[in-house]
Amino acid sequence: MKKTFAILLIVLLARVPLLHAEDAAADSNFNNTAPLIWSKRMADSQLARFGEEANYKEGGKWDYALHVTLLALLKFSAATGDPKYADFVEKSTGTWIKAD
Repeated sequence: MKKTFAILLIVLLARVPLLHAEDAAADSNFNNTAPLIWSKRMADSQLARFGEEANYKEGGKWDYALHVTLLALLKFSAATGDPKYADFVEKSTGTWIKAD
């Protein structure tokens, strides 16, 4: 279920570079809502699910789905100009990087 949700998020966020926020007209295929709005909803739901940050668990293995999701959030932040998503990724990865 987690991987399916991550894949869906990636697919939706992959469309972001093709869209411009000001040009995103309502599309009947998206229940009369612009695709960029759906991408934002998915990104916001991921932030809500993670909470303050996506914490690395000691002894845990590298998680492909998590890191692809974080990459998608970075790309979404760059495409929309909203720093909230990049700040979340920076805060999250900061928990995994240590001085040693």
